[in-house]
Amino acid sequence: EVSLRATPNGYSPNVLSVKQGIPVRLKFSTDKNSGCSRALVIPEFGLKTVAPSDGSSTVLEFTPTQLGEYDFYCAMAMYRGKIVVQ
Repeated sequence: EVSLRATPNGYSPNVLSVKQGIPVRLKFSTDKNSGCSRALVIPEFGLKTVAPSDGSSTVLEFTPTQLGEYDFYCAMAMYRGKIVVQ
């Protein structure tokens, strides 16, 4: 399980490390001041969501099958980060 928080300045942390072949539970949260970073897009895993502005978490689940680095970003691609699969 990993956690990701949207802030007014982007994602925290902006690099997430996970293990190949191990299912991932990504808890994504934000607050009302986060703007477009409330949206999260992880195209390589076919994931897209918008976190509620009340501070509660949205949970995304996926299993990374390939080693590498995969980008994630907001709906406008202004705020970015990456998932490192080891």
